[in-house]
Amino acid sequence: MGNRQIEAYKQAAGQPQPSGGEGGEGAPKKKGASASGADTKAFLEELEAGRIKWRNAALAFLQGTHARTGEHSAVSHLPVDLLSTIVFMFRPSVPLVATCCPSGVVRVWELNFMRLVHSFPTSNAAYTMKITDRMVIGGLQRGIEAWDLWDGKQRPAASLPAVQGTVWCVDAKRDTLACAHTDRTLTVWDLSGARKEPRGPVACSDWVHCVLVAAADLVLCGLRGGVIEVWSAAGTGAPTRVRKLEKHNEAVTCMQVLNPAGGARLVTGSYDTTLKLWDLDTGACLRTFTDHTAGVLSLCVKGDILVSGSGNNVKVWNLSTGEVRQTLPHDEALCVSVLDDAHVISGGADAEVRVWDFEAGNVVTTLHNSSQVFYMEMIYL
Repeated sequence: MGNRQIEAYKQAAGQPQPSGGEGGEGAPKKKGASASGADTKAFLEELEAGRIKWRNAALAFLQGTHARTGEHSAVSHLPVDLLSTIVFMFRPSVPLVATCCPSGVVRVWELNFMRLVHSFPTSNAAYTMKITDRMVIGGLQRGIEAWDLWDGKQRPAASLPAVQGTVWCVDAKRDTLACAHTDRTLTVWDLSGARKEPRGPVACSDWVHCVLVAAADLVLCGLRGGVIEVWSAAGTGAPTRVRKLEKHNEAVTCMQVLNPAGGARLVTGSYDTTLKLWDLDTGACLRTFTDHTAGVLSLCVKGDILVSGSGNNVKVWNLSTGEVRQTLPHDEALCVSVLDDAHVISGGADAEVRVWDFEAGNVVTTLHNSSQVFYMEMIYL
């Protein structure tokens, strides 16, 4: 594990779990017995010998520390180097959720231990963001900014595309970056080259509410009038519009592509209170989800779980049948995500990020942001 990664997580692991207020300040960590050096050595020897998988070893270690200390959480007693080893070297499908808010800060939370990992102050209001396995990109009132996900350092402006104007929505996939601006234009960059020359801008037919890089050569824009424009980014020239999907009656606010390798499907949400499932290859609308009573602001799909947030609640759907599995009360839920088969996440104008056990309908834990959670995205490393 690189020194950068160790130092980055040392700083994060030394912070208490945030409970509100700017900068994520909260109650101090509990004092108690630390895990012994012998425990640590034995744990690492088991990992190196390969006698048990790292996940079972980590679980056994945590449970053993819990039993010895009697504390509610064993995490605060783990040696920092061991904690960073678990999180970064062995890469245990670490769930990270990133949030941004117009007050000008992008935060990254690690959900296994419920820790604030990074807090990035932006130079101006942050309206949107994208997290990848390498960096966090913020779409701002003036251009974009990016930070290294591992060491938390801001990427030099010279290493980023020269984005002009207000970036209302941004998306990236591999080496393709797409930005939509408040002047109704779309610009695409290939990040693999040194020059990062823009492809575009091209004019969309209406205000763009959301943008999606569906594949390296395919970009989608959800428009104010309910239309989804499909743009081809193949070649080296400016993107060309190849298709329009026209079934929503009001602004398309959120999109996610499924199975992009073949037989691609697209899920969209709209201010018209509905979600729709599309065949992206043919443009056919396959299903409409109708149970929200307010405009759909966000969605996320994982497996057969579809979660959507509207102005007054969060709904969990069965993607295959269209049936509602659960309705969760989170007023002004601006953004949602799926953590796993049993848990979903919602972020709202109340500055809360809630992790739900959606079958039980209960909040498992709440993370407190400094202001409204305007946009949220989750990634597994």
